[in-house]
Amino acid sequence: MPVSVAGAGEPLVAWVLLDPAGATVSEQDADVVLPAASTIKLLVLLALLRGVDDGTVALDRSVTVSSSTVSAAGGGIVVRPDPEDADPEFPRDGAEATVAALAGMMIERSSNEATNVLLDLLGTARIADTVEAAGLSRTVLDRKLGDVPAQRAGLENRSSPSDLARTMQSLVSGRTLTAASTAFARAVLARQRFPHIARELPPGRWWGSKSGWVPGVVHDVAAFATAPDADDASVLAVCTRGFDETQGDAVIRSVGSVLRSCFLAV
Repeated sequence: MPVSVAGAGEPLVAWVLLDPAGATVSEQDADVVLPAASTIKLLVLLALLRGVDDGTVALDRSVTVSSSTVSAAGGGIVVRPDPEDADPEFPRDGAEATVAALAGMMIERSSNEATNVLLDLLGTARIADTVEAAGLSRTVLDRKLGDVPAQRAGLENRSSPSDLARTMQSLVSGRTLTAASTAFARAVLARQRFPHIARELPPGRWWGSKSGWVPGVVHDVAAFATAPDADDASVLAVCTRGFDETQGDAVIRSVGSVLRSCFLAV
């Protein structure tokens, strides 16, 4: 179905909380479509691990990396990372990195360069197939990360709280991926360096998350369970518009705190 993006406008706070069975516990504007920022990397991780499970991708495969990539705007434009957004820990151009290591860079420190290498490896058909298989009707990955020419041409990565929560649950629930791939997803998501919701969780709970921020939107998607291998993971996705990064963090954490009564029993 056609997807329109909720662009500039009044401040917006949207969320969806899913219980371990995938049922909605609480929601507000859960289907609003917004620029996805780095939360789109959850889709890339899901596509990657589906490839691992069907044997077309291997986590121990070695890949030659580059920090530059070809723009989706066409014309052979080569995109290089903005110094402000560049991953200072990314391997030098021409170095080798395993697929598993690249997935870790993509989630743990939100490396755009690692994400783009994985997107080149997976291809657009694999991403589209994952969107369809997961029922992500409000999610589109139209360009690579940091592809400013494509963004200026109107190509935007977008999603909704409901789709982001469904993507996270596919990664951690054990119902979509094999046990090995689910364990890998949980491990890398637990190393994410920029959590918002997880800071409001009770001590001792396992959590994994992926946040994202670009001017005008701040999002976070978190899974939380009693233990890393427990099958009782709930998921909360909170998306905001109209706040800076500091304000967005406060708003997202506030929503997590208000909904604490819903997930204390998890």
